[in-house]
Amino acid sequence: MLSSTVAVKLDNNRLTGLDGFAEAMARVLVEPTGLQLLDLSFNSLGDGIADGLAELGAAKLAKLYLHGNGVKHLSDVEALAAAFPELRALTLHGCPVRENEAYRHFVISTFPKLFKLDFTPVTPGERDAAVSWRRMTKVRLHKTSPSKA
Repeated sequence: MLSSTVAVKLDNNRLTGLDGFAEAMARVLVEPTGLQLLDLSFNSLGDGIADGLAELGAAKLAKLYLHGNGVKHLSDVEALAAAFPELRALTLHGCPVRENEAYRHFVISTFPKLFKLDFTPVTPGERDAAVSWRRMTKVRLHKTSPSKA
C-alpha cells in the first residue's frame, strides 16, 4: 500500500515560476492535498507565487518555507493566507517583502494560526500587538515598492 507524502523539499532548484506545479505534484504524490510541509526556499520565485501554490489544494499545509526567494509584496502574503488558512510556520526571510516596515505585524495578523515566522516563535503578546496594529492601520496591498506599507 502506498503511503501519503506529507513533505516535499524543492529548495535550491533555481525554480523561477510555478506554472504546472500543481499538476506535477498530482502526478508524483499519492495525495497532494495531504501535504503538510512544502520547502521552496532558495529558488527564484516571486510575483504570483500564491496562485501557483493555491492550485495544490493542500488544505492541511502547516509549514511553508519560501525564504531566499523574490516575494516582494504584502498582497502576495495575503494571497498565501487565503490559500493556506491553517499555516502554522512560514519563512520569508531573505525576500524583498521583509524590507517593508510593517512586515512582521502584517504577516502575524494575516495568518491567525501562525506560531513561527522566519523560524522565530510568535508570542501571544506579539500576536495581540499585531492584531491591534492591523485594526488601527490601513495597509495598502497593491504592488508598490517593498518599503511602502
